[in-house]
Amino acid sequence: VQAGAILEGTWSGKYLGAESSGPCSMSNDGTLTFSLTERDETFSGSLDDSGVSSSSSEQCGGGSYRLTGTVSGTVSGSNLVGTMRESGSGTSYNVPFTATIENGVMTGDYSGAGEFSDGGSSTVSGNFKLIKK
Repeated sequence: VQAGAILEGTWSGKYLGAESSGPCSMSNDGTLTFSLTERDETFSGSLDDSGVSSSSSEQCGGGSYRLTGTVSGTVSGSNLVGTMRESGSGTSYNVPFTATIENGVMTGDYSGAGEFSDGGSSTVSGNFKLIKK
């Protein structure tokens, strides 16, 4: 198998996460897509993230969202260590993650931070399961 052949391509699937900002705690449920290339044990590409954010408190808002950005990192065997950088609707996120690929399925965990155009910030964490298309 040629180096990069397993990782390169489009991966898409679901994620579940939690986000907190000040007094607000949100749950995020969405679809994440990576379009990846690999070279010399590094990978990079684009990402598309769409989903629904919900909270038990009306004052915390919620609703549907779509973020786009880049993904990059290193790969060693079937293990990935990387960072998702995504933005949209006045919000930007820098989110480190680790993942493992097995039988065409990438499973991973993420934890990072977001910044809002109004000066606020948040922390995010969760997990994802993506299938190679």
